[in-house]
Amino acid sequence: MDQALVDGVDTISMSMSFRRALPYENPVSIVLFAAMEKGVLVFSSAGNRGSNLMTVVGNPWSLAVGVGTIDRQLAGTLTLRNGKTFIGWSINNQISTVIESTLTGVIFISTDEREEYRIPGFTIKPMDATPTVINYAKSTIDPKATIKFRQTSVRWGEKCVPQILKYSSRRPSQNYRGILKPNVVAPRSQVLAAWSPKVATSYIGRNNLFMSRNYNIFSRTSITCPYASGVVVLLKGVHAYWSPTTIRLAMMITTNPLDNTNNPIFDVEFLRPVRGLDMGASQIDPNKALNPGLTYDVGVQNYVNYICSFNFIKE
Repeated sequence: MDQALVDGVDTISMSMSFRRALPYENPVSIVLFAAMEKGVLVFSSAGNRGSNLMTVVGNPWSLAVGVGTIDRQLAGTLTLRNGKTFIGWSINNQISTVIESTLTGVIFISTDEREEYRIPGFTIKPMDATPTVINYAKSTIDPKATIKFRQTSVRWGEKCVPQILKYSSRRPSQNYRGILKPNVVAPRSQVLAAWSPKVATSYIGRNNLFMSRNYNIFSRTSITCPYASGVVVLLKGVHAYWSPTTIRLAMMITTNPLDNTNNPIFDVEFLRPVRGLDMGASQIDPNKALNPGLTYDVGVQNYVNYICSFNFIKE
């Protein structure tokens, strides 16, 4: 962190947090305060601890990012030999034969969108599998099917997005109950991002064959931080002299509280529209953030005054 500040970075993505430490004992809060003093905007994960009261983490001088879904899924096409086709979910798209495995591929019937398979796999919904696929498999002694990978399916009209998932932490912070946390939400679900080829994206087959790529699929709040940091870079490219507080406010006051059907964003856990303490200002809208209208600045002394209001004893 110190080296990043010396290098003069504009933003830091920090997908980690300390949940229960008091402000003056929290090493993350302390180092992020130093970043704020240097004019660096820091993003931290709101956390993946679920929807219970006060599960969110964060501090007043950084921006905590929660989880929202996106309208895309990495898909494939299943084609039966009788000509019937189905669109389903699949990630593993490079292996055609699995070493030392009794299977060369598998079709899952499930509502769970798996993020990886140890053999070439494909998931279809029960409504598609029954009766068409199952009946076909029973109708011949040699059923055949092919799977075509590397497709992107857009869910418009099929599913309301974004939605707030049940593991996204929310509600007031334990240590800063007067500060809105999470501040915003950003896409986390099935996000395609750069990846080091020296780190395995998955392991295939019984012998755990190492699989390397230059990209990977990410989920949970750890991916929302770099997404939000990328928005900061875009804003700095247009408004080079905006302060970190101005950028943060621009992102918060231009958020979109509606989903793709123009209805309030939905809470998957409680089956109701999301409340303010569940998603903060709501989902980031990078284009609108370019022209936020009226904003105001917050300086170091404002945060010092806020911390002093806790009336900490000298010790």
